[in-house]
Amino acid sequence: MSQTKKGFYHGWWIVIASFFLMAIIFSSMLTLPGVFTVAVTEELGVSRTSFTLHMTICLLASTVAAFFVGKAFTKYNPKTLMTIFTIIAGLCFVGYSFATNVYHFYIASAVVGFSGMFTTSVPIGILITNWFGPKMKGKAMGIAMTGSGVGAMALNPILSAIILQYSWQMAYRLLAVLTFVLCLPLVLFAVSRAPADRGLERLGDDPNAVATPGGAVSGLTTAQGLKSSLFWVMFLTFCLFGITTSIFNNNAIPNMTDCGLAAVTASTVMSISSLGVIIGKILLGVINDKANARAASSFAIICLIAGLAVFLMLPKMTTFLVAALGAFVFGVGNANATVCMPLITSDLMGNRDFGTLFSYASISSTIGAAVGPVVGSLVFDATGSYSGAWMSDIVLMICMLLLLFLCYKMKSGIYRKLGV
Repeated sequence: MSQTKKGFYHGWWIVIASFFLMAIIFSSMLTLPGVFTVAVTEELGVSRTSFTLHMTICLLASTVAAFFVGKAFTKYNPKTLMTIFTIIAGLCFVGYSFATNVYHFYIASAVVGFSGMFTTSVPIGILITNWFGPKMKGKAMGIAMTGSGVGAMALNPILSAIILQYSWQMAYRLLAVLTFVLCLPLVLFAVSRAPADRGLERLGDDPNAVATPGGAVSGLTTAQGLKSSLFWVMFLTFCLFGITTSIFNNNAIPNMTDCGLAAVTASTVMSISSLGVIIGKILLGVINDKANARAASSFAIICLIAGLAVFLMLPKMTTFLVAALGAFVFGVGNANATVCMPLITSDLMGNRDFGTLFSYASISSTIGAAVGPVVGSLVFDATGSYSGAWMSDIVLMICMLLLLFLCYKMKSGIYRKLGV
């Protein structure tokens, strides 16, 4: 008998564990390193460019790991894998605190980036897809992914205060403590491959559908997916997800200061953008459950375009309110990649080989995130204005929206051709 309605459904523990993994490990990889830049570079006597290179190395290591994570989660016990790599990530945070030169950061960042791919977005997408059906999957995904925004908002001021009061080494050790005290126990308690492993049925499936443990298996195999034009159009769409958002994330503050806002004010605006990300992740999950992932992602892209349109007003209307409005609206859309990518992959590829296909697809957004800042800088260097960067970004977003609709239009033809 189904136990999904008896007591607290275990899938929600997976959501809670995912929330903290995103808040601590994912945030430490991608959104918190900037807190350490000034203190570390001044003490070690290195340039900021040399130090921030460790973030690029982390990103590249994550890209490499993406080739293996999907197959690994299919072959091995997810709890074992996530436990091992959570421990490794925590040890790397300790390692950062003992760094005496920038090369120590490079080595540790390579390991953190590889480990992070085995503990955050891809495994979370796999687990939530296994545990939650179409009627609940978006909400569960949105709550889990909200962790990255909450973690960034909460930990930025805490780490800054610790660095100011004590040292950057103590701040890194706090991240290690949080990893071992919060993330590790939750992984050990919560992670389980599928509801059937605990004698449960998946929550959120259509009650009129045939009940099967963990939901019915459907969709493309890895071989079918990788050979299909659908996968590669989706891959390009996800790459644009990464490019378009990273153009803004890495150039918004310079744009605001160039327009006359104080650096502190610009940082406050970006905090407001982070609040938008938190709200956006929950909102996109709800839209997915009420409609589908295409509708959620389309809404996000419209928010991204609207936010940039407001930023185009800054040179003539340089006020905190204008900047905050643009950043907040953009932030709501900025939740697109983390929330919608696994949901879109599930829609288009199915759940037959979801883990492997999603891990391959996630490579694209990582590549896009690495390319985006360069694209934005090149446009600025060529035009002398960030307005050109924002207009170029809007054009890319329109292309992204068209590609998204093309993916869904292609699906039925591809499935019919393959007899799926």
